[in-house]
Amino acid sequence: MRILIVGANGFLARHLAESYGSESHHTLVGTYRNQRDQIPVECYGQLLASDQLHELEGTFDLIYLLAAYIPHGKSSDAVDQALEATNAALPRQLCQRFPQSRIVFASTVSVYGSSALPMDETTTLAPPNAYGQSKRRGELAMLEHANYGIVRFSSLY
Repeated sequence: MRILIVGANGFLARHLAESYGSESHHTLVGTYRNQRDQIPVECYGQLLASDQLHELEGTFDLIYLLAAYIPHGKSSDAVDQALEATNAALPRQLCQRFPQSRIVFASTVSVYGSSALPMDETTTLAPPNAYGQSKRRGELAMLEHANYGIVRFSSLY
């Protein structure tokens, strides 16, 4: 099984790679944006910077799209561009590039806005901020893909 983890330097990706790393029948490929020193490189058959994603050849059985841009501080044009590039455009690109792959997209409960608890798949989506809106655009890209899953996290800690 050939697996791609996009966002290999994140908390979830590190643990996922370690769990797959012990299984010899998997080929694990990872991409990262920064902080390569935190990645369990021994788990990966190939590790690339995110700007090299276009160089990947072949297909993947499974893609974990765990990369996200989460803004900290005030909104700006640079923040808006980073939100669009990582949270919305990247999912669209992966769906187009790997139409036969199963893609698992890590989203956020921020797509709900301030909905009352409990939330479920029928809760109205009303993202109140640019982050939630960008993740919702990523989810919409997934809905166009033939084989996907969306997981909405509230927090990983």
